[in-house]
Amino acid sequence: MNGKSHKKVGDRSVNLTGYIDESMNKNKRLFTMSAIIAERMDWMWFEVDWETCIERINRQLRKDGRTQISRYHASDCSNRKGEFTGWEEEEIINLAKGLLKVLKMHNTKTMSYTIDLVALADAFPRWKSDPLRGGYDFLTAFLVREIGEWLGKCNNPDARIKLVYDRCQYGHIIQDSFQELMSHPNFTRRLNFETIEPSSWQKCRLLQAADLVAYECMKDAETKIAPRDRRISFKLLLDLDSFGMTAKYIGAEEVCGIANALEPHQKNLPA
Repeated sequence: MNGKSHKKVGDRSVNLTGYIDESMNKNKRLFTMSAIIAERMDWMWFEVDWETCIERINRQLRKDGRTQISRYHASDCSNRKGEFTGWEEEEIINLAKGLLKVLKMHNTKTMSYTIDLVALADAFPRWKSDPLRGGYDFLTAFLVREIGEWLGKCNNPDARIKLVYDRCQYGHIIQDSFQELMSHPNFTRRLNFETIEPSSWQKCRLLQAADLVAYECMKDAETKIAPRDRRISFKLLLDLDSFGMTAKYIGAEEVCGIANALEPHQKNLPA
């Protein structure tokens, strides 16, 4: 793996890429979107190290005559489903440690939001039949705004960023939310953004890192509803010097505050 640089993400480079993925808990109440950002040259080495880690695991699986994994998929790995069926706890821990080591060796910036979909549906009648649609709309806007604010604070205010999200049935909602923000006259950081584009894990392996972060942030947000100790893996993420992260939770109180700040007709607009 490559040696860790001590510069902050965005300090010198004008070319950044952010990868966006989402996660939802089992009862479909909490929805998370996360963006992990790095300079484009750094992503090249990140991908090499990530693939090396996956191949190391597959080498052992081949040796043992077991099914290899095509990628890291956070929920399947955590729940030992799909390609991770039959895995021992120690194997899951070793894979997590390997991938966290990759994150430790590279400078990234991550922003994450989790929203309570039940509260969202209660506060916004237009999303009652499909609160996940509202979740994508809300959190895309929140993420893009926060990325813009962060770019404004970097040492290079002219930094440009391209966003890539995991292709899904709500891709048009992501696109519409992004374009609405880009056309808003009060969004002063819009010139820092290039495009937002869909991709898939088959074509874009770096989405796996965004998947890891989104899942861990979703699991941590569950502690807001049912208090428990934080997962060890999430604590390790927070302890990484090279991993700058903000994870925010939009619960019932915050959703009501947003709804109350809007004009009544805006809450009832067609979805």
